[in-house]
Amino acid sequence: MDKSGLYRVINNLRNTITLEHCVIRFIMAWCFVSLVESFIMNSRRYMINSLSYVKNVDMVSVIICSLVLTIVLYAIFEKLQDNNRLKACILEGTLLTGVVLVYACVCVYEYNDVYFVAGMTLVVLAAAVYSYSYVHKIYKGYISDSTTYNADIKDISKRMYITGVAIVAGVMTAFISICMVFRYLSFGSPNFDMGLFSQMFHYMKTTGRMLNTSERDHLMSHMCVHISPVFYLILPVYMLFSSPVTLEIIQPLLIASAVVPLALICRSRKLSRWETSLIIIIYSFYPVISGGCFYDIHENMFFPLFLCMFLLFMEKDNNIGMCISAVFVWLIKEDASVLMMFVGLYMMCDSRKRKKGIILFITSALYCLCVCLILKNIGTGVMSGRYNNMIPKGDGNMFSVIKTALANPAYLVTQIFSSGKITFIIQTMGVLLFLPLVTKKWSRYILTGPYVLFNLVTDYQYMHSIYFHYVFGSGVLLIYLTILNVSDMDMHKQLKMLYITASATIIFFTSYNMPKLENAVGYFDEDRQETYRIIDEGLSYIPDDASVTATTFLCARLSERKELYELYYTDKSTEYIALDLRGHNNDYDENKYLQDSRYETVYYSKGKIAVFRDVLYE
Repeated sequence: MDKSGLYRVINNLRNTITLEHCVIRFIMAWCFVSLVESFIMNSRRYMINSLSYVKNVDMVSVIICSLVLTIVLYAIFEKLQDNNRLKACILEGTLLTGVVLVYACVCVYEYNDVYFVAGMTLVVLAAAVYSYSYVHKIYKGYISDSTTYNADIKDISKRMYITGVAIVAGVMTAFISICMVFRYLSFGSPNFDMGLFSQMFHYMKTTGRMLNTSERDHLMSHMCVHISPVFYLILPVYMLFSSPVTLEIIQPLLIASAVVPLALICRSRKLSRWETSLIIIIYSFYPVISGGCFYDIHENMFFPLFLCMFLLFMEKDNNIGMCISAVFVWLIKEDASVLMMFVGLYMMCDSRKRKKGIILFITSALYCLCVCLILKNIGTGVMSGRYNNMIPKGDGNMFSVIKTALANPAYLVTQIFSSGKITFIIQTMGVLLFLPLVTKKWSRYILTGPYVLFNLVTDYQYMHSIYFHYVFGSGVLLIYLTILNVSDMDMHKQLKMLYITASATIIFFTSYNMPKLENAVGYFDEDRQETYRIIDEGLSYIPDDASVTATTFLCARLSERKELYELYYTDKSTEYIALDLRGHNNDYDENKYLQDSRYETVYYSKGKIAVFRDVLYE
């Protein structure tokens, strides 16, 4: 090669190699090597939050591998850019975010701390913002042409879009179903609430009534606790497949089915298929939606589907659809009518929907009044005890909550912004980048009312936890607000914000929900298998028509009978007593029964299960 040829090669390299490209590709390589290193160190029981981890890392190997991989990536991307610069640029930006995201997910899975999760989320968001800006900067002229942008970047084919949505919803349904089925098979589902609902469905199948004995220590309709006739909608499925396992699968299926009306809402708001796909990812991985599924079946599981249906019909201005879906929402639970009152107030702020909003608010208020009177007179009363922090002593009604808020706003703030609730706000609002609040239209803040009232004002700890079902309704409204506020942004901000939010939800999901998979993995451990076999064998000695008192984690397995009580909450005499003696679950002394001549030992395995029969029972 002559000197002129060598100079041309050097000049080409000089023009090709940039500091920015080198840094990007080195970060990708470094994150990938760190990811592999984390798996190795985890297998050696070194935690990422310990200095022993750093001490045992071979830094020379990490640096060499990172540099080699950087060179490889550089060669690959430069070759790809020669063929198609646009696709190469998009691929590089996506890979950068993807590698950082996967590494962050692995880290938060190992070290599940809310502040660490928030910090790693910020790292991923920085990578996502840069990746999008990187593409936008290099191809600014190309992207600025909205026609070309929509055709080549923003939109995707209808077939790919439907397939992608189905895959995301299917994967999440399968993941949650697997976790919950194995939770039940591992005797990890407690009486509250899996046991009582399993018994209730047994009664519904045999008598048509929503009865159980394990909820309030006597035979009683669940309708005396919560007005939830919506359960009858899934009774036909249960009658075909009569098992608590069916109930564990129905919940994630119902939650996932909401992606259909949610996608149609996105399309009605003129979001592209690509942006709609990101919304579906956000919904599916949103800790509020996915996390609540991990505490067995509840009536609140109907909120996502029916509330999304109502919001869709509201967007389409379909009166019949709104009426039907509103009724279905009311039938979920007594407090569903309060949620719909907030939706009615929101509609009243729109001149085109004002009359419909007034009708919805009044009918919801009347329904709320009726069901509260029913619960007060023939039921167990409205759950006002969940607002003890807002109700002065001697003033025991829910109107006192409003009175307290108006009389002392500062006190209200102290109840909303306690340390535990700030964590909850990060998990619910923070993961959405506070997009539900990013709007100039004040009327939209009305839709945050259920979130404040049901989840932040109360001192009932389960109502401000992402691991329970109390956030389903308000969570759907937060997703809806996210769609509304994003749709008001310009084309480039829409994709950027949704891209970033989707990354955040995936990280939080990994941190809080991926550990649930250990139920399924641990189920196949040989020692555990033997324990489950012994427990099943012990329970098989109890006749199907016998009355039973059992510890909480055995109730669901014994639910298909007329009389079942949880030992902790009852003093009733039953023919059989079943005790779970496993590890930390062993809260009861079996010697009380072993040494009492009144009880015959039917089956006993130390540290596993004990079954006794009351010989004096009549």
